[in-house]
This record gives sequence, C-alpha cells and structure tokens, in this order.
Amino acid sequence: MEWSIMEARTIPFTDSWKKKLQTANTLQGFDLMQLDAQFGIFIGEEVKAWMEEKKIKADLIASHGHTVFHEPGLHFTTQVGSGAQIAALTGIDTITDFRQADVAHGGQGAPLAPVADRDLFSGYDGYLNLGGIANISIQLPDQNWKAWDIGPCNQVLNFLARKKGLPFDEGGKVASSGSIIPEIVEQLKKYFPPTSGNAFSLSNANVQKTWLDDLEHSQVNVQDLLASTSEAIVQLILDHLVSVRQTPTTILATGGGAHNSFLLQQLNSYGKNKFYTFDKPDDLLIDFKESLLMAYLGYLSFYSKPFGIYSVTGATHDSIGGAYHKAIR
Repeated sequence: MEWSIMEARTIPFTDSWKKKLQTANTLQGFDLMQLDAQFGIFIGEEVKAWMEEKKIKADLIASHGHTVFHEPGLHFTTQVGSGAQIAALTGIDTITDFRQADVAHGGQGAPLAPVADRDLFSGYDGYLNLGGIANISIQLPDQNWKAWDIGPCNQVLNFLARKKGLPFDEGGKVASSGSIIPEIVEQLKKYFPPTSGNAFSLSNANVQKTWLDDLEHSQVNVQDLLASTSEAIVQLILDHLVSVRQTPTTILATGGGAHNSFLLQQLNSYGKNKFYTFDKPDDLLIDFKESLLMAYLGYLSFYSKPFGIYSVTGATHDSIGGAYHKAIR
C-alpha cells in the first residue's frame, strides 16, 4: 500500500455547530434524525466546496460522522452525518457507519485504527492515539496484537482549558505551571484500571459520569487540575502498557494530544524507565491521521476487506463494516 496526504484542510465548527453536537445526546428521536440530516448536509456542502476550489474529484468519500451514543454492551453505536445527504450533494459515493457491523458481531466497535496502523505505518511496536480518548494498539510478545481504549484524554483537558477561556491548553503550558495533587490523580486513575489488553471501548457518557463529574465539582484551581489530570493520563497509559508488554517498545504517538509537548515529555520521561519510547511524527500526519484512517477504511470496505478485527474488538468474527450510499450517475 502506498499513500500520501495530497490535500487536507481542517474546517472549524461554528459555535452553533459545537453546541448542536455537544448536546446531541439529549435530543428526542425526531430532533436527532433532523440533526443527522443537517450534519450530512453540512459535510456534503463543505466537501463539495473544497473539491471545487482544489479542482479535484474524489473516487469515494469515507465519513465517520459524529458519535452521539456508543453502547456496545447494549448492541448499538450511533453516529450522525447522513451519508445519503453527502452523496447527493457531492455526486460521489459515500461510505458511513463503520462501527455497526463489529458491534453486531458482539464487538466493541472500536478501535478501528489497528488495521491502518499496521498497514500504513510499519516499523513500530505500538500506536498510541491521544484523541478525545486515549487508545492504543500494540504487538504482544507472542506477536499477536491487542488494542483498546485506555481512558479519557483531550476531552477532559479541553474541558478544563475552557474554564480559563481557552479552547485547549496549547502545548500543555497551563498544566506545566500547575502542581500535581496525588489524591486527584489516584481518584481519576481508579475509574479505568489496566485491562490486560482485553477489548474495551469507552463512551462519552462514561467520561462524563467519571472524570468530568469529579472535576466539575472540584474546588481546586484549574492549573492544578490540568497538571493532575495530565499526570493521571500519563500514569494510566504507562500502567496499561506495563500490563501487556514489559520489553523495549517504540510507539508512534498521534492524535491532537501529540501536539501537547508537556504530555509527550512526561510520557517519555516516565516511560524510559520502563523501556517505552514515544515518537511524534510531523504535524501534517498528526493533524490528518484520522482522515487518512477513514480513507483507508473506506478503501477496505469498498473492496470487501475486513477491518473490524475480532482479536482487538472482542467480536466473534472479523467484520466488513460500512453503509454504502450511491450517488446519482
């Protein structure tokens, strides 16, 4: 497989869209379906404008959408962003709903990244995604692979940064200025103990009921909360790693959290004592790895190749996910 990121753009959400997506889990059925269509229209219009500006036309659109509910234990996961609307507006076949097939086979519907990580970024022992939630895929001593969600990450750090009027804590500067409070670190860590590599998928609701609820009611200043939360994230990641692999390990770190130099510094500082090294790729890959992942999953789905791997999701079988929406020819 050969690949390159030829054109890429991040389109910021307006405050209105941020509010709609952040509160989507509170909507009644009719309003949720309306949001699904509206968000699909938004994506379709933005993609169409981008392609017209760049004078390109894609062969296929792969769109993950925005996760509203993720409850594999109850046999469902829900992402909004209608693929039919995207296909209609762009005139390009569109694939959505990448997680449902794995959930239907008893899996967690996550993580989906291991297939792309192994195929597109060879040479590493593991792949750490520092996104809203931290998750990892790693090769075990027996050469098998495991992947799972570790615990909250940027979702909580950004929540705290907003208390200081910041969209996020750039470079971890605020966190690095605070003091670590061990009691807070231990309280946060206890919610997500090591799983020994067993499939585990963390929902936004889990994050809200644990870390966010605890931190929302804390009387501690924001700097110290950011410092303590960052410390909890680092310790959790290393605790989870130690539970499955205790040999020299080189890990590719991506996701928005890879821009957090304080977080990466702490991971490498603590990790070197346990033989873990965390590599940061160039900014282009950090910013658009998720887009690359979805493009690759779209490719696999189109050619009927499995990407829901049962050994990492906990499903009964490998699965080929994706709902295919044909554009008018």
